[in-house]
Amino acid sequence: HRNVTKKIDCFLNMYPFIEDDRIVICKDKYLFGVDVLVDDNIINALRFANYGDNERYSILFTRPWNENWKSSNEFVLRANNWEEIKKTIEEIDKGENK
Repeated sequence: HRNVTKKIDCFLNMYPFIEDDRIVICKDKYLFGVDVLVDDNIINALRFANYGDNERYSILFTRPWNENWKSSNEFVLRANNWEEIKKTIEEIDKGENK
């Protein structure tokens, strides 16, 4: 649980306008009706991007266990740090990832 707290704290520092009660931590993340998922698990990223009819982006947070994996799915993007995650979300929001 320390890891979850650390992630939430980091996220809230990067995005202070997001209220902490708007952050969801769960196992089956692909079931949530949100536009973007940030995760370090390849399976979670793929399930989320491929679930449903809507364009949903996964941002795969680079970690040692996924650093050599290459996605052929245009909706699975990669980021190496929180600053890149922020930039990628902004690009998605502007429609610059198409």
